[in-house]
Amino acid sequence: MFRIFVILLIMSLPATVKADLYFGGGYGVGFFNSEVLEQAQVSSTGPSYGGYVGLKQQFLGLECFYYNASTKGETIHNKNTYDISTVDNFYGAALRFHLNFINMRVGYGYHSFKQTFEQDGEPYYGSVAMNKYYDLASEKRMSEGLVLGAGLLIPINKYSAFYADVATFAMTNINAEMVTVQAGIRFDMPYSIAGK
Repeated sequence: MFRIFVILLIMSLPATVKADLYFGGGYGVGFFNSEVLEQAQVSSTGPSYGGYVGLKQQFLGLECFYYNASTKGETIHNKNTYDISTVDNFYGAALRFHLNFINMRVGYGYHSFKQTFEQDGEPYYGSVAMNKYYDLASEKRMSEGLVLGAGLLIPINKYSAFYADVATFAMTNINAEMVTVQAGIRFDMPYSIAGK
């Protein structure tokens, strides 16, 4: 997907363009929030990782991204304790606005996710009533929505920097969102595209 994105972007650019090719990857924590879990007072958190690649001209970057987050939240149902596990793979495209060391991001993303019950670290296949109450399904589900984020760059040298990003990825059809806070390393490379 990343290669296709870069090829299409290059084909759409003017005859001669000087830009920065940038890419980064990091690790952090994800927070899954939904209307149903909020009503049940369930806080779902866990590790997340991912990365992005894009082209930047002056202050504007166009990128594609991929992230994964695996969160868990504890709930008590009928006096038994369970974990609600969410595994979410999400990807999409965004515009990143660079303002010196600070940047902001807006875009659109797609989610492929699965939610299950766990008890004592093992999968628990709850009753139909439990699954309906927490709006869970054993099969993978799809969603999509707006992406909003902000970040900070701390330069290491001319071509690399530490970065910290926070972003929210909406899941519109289930009234939910995945929020990620990540830190990692980003590389910027001058890139000259010569036309015909």
